[in-house]
Amino acid sequence: MIALALPSNETLVPLLGRTEKREGVEALILSYAQGHAVMDVLIGALGFIPVPGAGLAAMVGAIGVQGPAIYQPMARQIAEIYGRQPGTTERAEVLRGAIGGGLRDAAVAFGVDFFTEIAGELAQEMGLGGILSVIPFFGGFVGMYFDVKIAWTMTWRVGLMLALYHENGGEWVISRKHTYELVKERIKLDKDHGQPPPSIQQIVAGTPEIKKSQAASVNMVAQMLLEQGLTTDDVRKSLADRKIPTDLIDAVLAHL
Repeated sequence: MIALALPSNETLVPLLGRTEKREGVEALILSYAQGHAVMDVLIGALGFIPVPGAGLAAMVGAIGVQGPAIYQPMARQIAEIYGRQPGTTERAEVLRGAIGGGLRDAAVAFGVDFFTEIAGELAQEMGLGGILSVIPFFGGFVGMYFDVKIAWTMTWRVGLMLALYHENGGEWVISRKHTYELVKERIKLDKDHGQPPPSIQQIVAGTPEIKKSQAASVNMVAQMLLEQGLTTDDVRKSLADRKIPTDLIDAVLAHL
């Protein structure tokens, strides 16, 4: 088999064995969402302190610890999953050559500035709940209820944002804000947190920027192989052997 020179680790490696990686990322986000909800319930207990605004303060406090406690570790693990070469699972293999600085860039994107940026939107989504949480004692129940909903919703939103980042070749779709809006439209805060979230496949299918980026990465490799003298059938087999998704192979070869 002819050695395949990868055009870019960050653009191509996330596509290798993509189905398994998506399944792993979705399972990871679910695990974090469940643990996050439990953590926020404990923090939300502060809302029962008989002081006006305690419920709201507890919600704000819960959001404030999410970056370093939840989202940044989750970002690193998602990057590790997308950065694995097919057939390898070792952390060292991932960090040595698969994703480079993209891991750090995605992880640090969810600090205080991110939550400051979306705080107003979250307050609007909470609606009456945010107001009622100011009331002493009763506000503790309301605050705890919304803590759980925010924890579940935001963990899935951030997790899927990170998935789109890696699916898009280590770049946000247009911008971090736009990527957030893409997943926000699919995961509403006012929905029952027990409802299944959309899959990565569903969101990518509706995001032409990512589909174009992935096709371009595979096309680059296909062109390289053709220039080395391989036939179209040989190119198809070479790409498939490396677990590049069949739909991408078909789409690219159809235009060569």
